[in-house]
Parts: sequence; C-alpha cells; structure tokens
Amino acid sequence: MKKQLTMGLVSVMMVASSLSGVQAKSTTQLMDAFVAAYKKGDYKKAKAASNKMKKVVEEPCAYKMSKPMKKAYKAVVQNYIKRYSDDWNYDRNDNNSQTTRVDGYALSDVDGDGKAELFVVTMDLFARPSTVYNVYTFKNNKAVRIGKNMEMLDGSLHAYPNKKGVYFFAQDHGVLQLSKGVIKKGRFKWQTIKSPAEDGGNPKLYDLFMHELSLYAYLPGHFKKNHVDLSLFK
Repeated sequence: MKKQLTMGLVSVMMVASSLSGVQAKSTTQLMDAFVAAYKKGDYKKAKAASNKMKKVVEEPCAYKMSKPMKKAYKAVVQNYIKRYSDDWNYDRNDNNSQTTRVDGYALSDVDGDGKAELFVVTMDLFARPSTVYNVYTFKNNKAVRIGKNMEMLDGSLHAYPNKKGVYFFAQDHGVLQLSKGVIKKGRFKWQTIKSPAEDGGNPKLYDLFMHELSLYAYLPGHFKKNHVDLSLFK
C-alpha cells in the first residue's frame, strides 16, 4: 500500500512538472500562431490563438535575476520615478503639474540568454496617446541602456517566453500596430509586422483586426494602487 501511494505521488509530481513545461511552451507556440495568422490576414486563427493565451504572463527571467541585477534595475526605475513621478492622482487643474508619468516596468528576455532586459514605461497624459520605452540590459554588473525614448502607440508589451524577442500590440486612433522587439548589435529595435488588412487592403478585414482583435499574454507592468511596485527587486 505504501509503495502504491509513493508511486502515485511520483506520478502526480511528474504530471504536474510536465504540465508546467507544456504551459511555458504553449504561450510561445500560441504567440507564433497568432503572428503567423496576423501576417496572412487570417483574423479567425489570430483571434483563436489569442483567446487560448493566459491574460498575463511573467517570463521566467523575471524570477532569475541576480542580486546585482536587481539592485541595478531597481535604481534605474527609481531614477525615472524621481524624475517623472509614478503618482497618477495628479491635479488636472494645476498647469504646472508634470503630465509625464512612469507607467510601470516590464521584464523580458529579448536576446534569449536567460537574463532579463528591463523596459521602463512612461506616458504623457496630454500629448498624443503614446507609450515611451527605455530599454536596459545588464552588462558588466551595471544596467546599460540599449533603447532610448522609443515612442510607440498607446499599446502593450506581450510575453514570448524561451524565445528571442518581445511583442508589442496596439490599436490606437484607427491605426493597428504589431511589432517585434529584438536586439541587434547591442541595440534594441522594433520590427513592424504587417497584415494584408493594412495599407489599403481589405477594409472589412481591417475593421475586424482593428476593433475586435485583442492580444493576451500581457507582460505585467508591476503597477499597483497608483504606484510602481518594486517588490520584484527585493
């Protein structure tokens, strides 16, 4: 009886471990399916792939930061907060109020080396709706900026676990945007991904992509109760 229980426990643990591995792969596989369908203009397949994703996915690299990396990245985020503030309870009637705010940060292994790159997110409340990213990597025991003031539409970052790259998706003012972030020659760059629905393509298809297509697997912004949450760097 004891042997049977032990074997049963081992089986359960093996299944749980297997499911964990499948789950980590499934986000990447579903993202690949989404992007492939998007490129072909296949709205149904793109939507189906997104709907199967988890809403929020933290990449494994976020939990594997060394103490020096945590310290360096935390200092970077704190410097942005000091400069812009992360308090969104501002006075709209105060003309002297700083309208740019830190809107959190995200962590993604963009170059596939198992280590996290840091995305500091800022947003201007009164300018054309846009999201600005400053991107950092950890090199020689310090945070090094590899992407400076990169302005995108008002969109979001999406996880791509265990593969190179990170995705950005936005639907803003009638413009649809899907981009992949990569690191080349030590610099972070966005590569725009087009669909046949864009640039004068099928208007009905574009309308579907623009108004009804969403992309899940959001990278957490680590923003809670109107302030940036730095607890991941403890």
